[in-house]
Amino acid sequence: MLTSEYQVTSRGSFRSRSAGYSPASFEIGEFFNKAMKTLSKTIATSWFADEITQEFQRLDGFLRLKVGWNGYSALPPNEKSVATAKQYLALMVTKDENYLSRVAPSALGGVGITQRFEGRKVYVEFYNDGTVHALYSDGNSEPETRQIDPTEQAFRHLVDSARAYLYE
Repeated sequence: MLTSEYQVTSRGSFRSRSAGYSPASFEIGEFFNKAMKTLSKTIATSWFADEITQEFQRLDGFLRLKVGWNGYSALPPNEKSVATAKQYLALMVTKDENYLSRVAPSALGGVGITQRFEGRKVYVEFYNDGTVHALYSDGNSEPETRQIDPTEQAFRHLVDSARAYLYE
């Protein structure tokens, strides 16, 4: 099981200390490492550095959930869904998105990230099998769902798309 401590240092860099094994050992990959380097440069000027640190720690905490964590038979998030959610979250921060509403385990097995603004919502779900889906909803019209490739390019497009949907 992965456990990590995250902190923003006095110089504004973002540091993770993992116990058990390195992120590379469960295939977070170069994309995550690159996003984290960018995040280290950005987070010092971000007003929510403490919040993002807490969200990463919460994500790690989801790995301790047991089957049925929701009172039914929900599978807990696994390392793949947590790592993928971290990749997306890191890109959100590097793009200076400040509209994060909620990060929570999903009853479908994985992690969900909700972004809200003035009645609109983008909910991104990172499933245990590595797939990613986004739901766009304004509460009035039929919600739209999109399957998202778990790649840096697709996540960058999703961050931009969510921003446009929420603010335009």
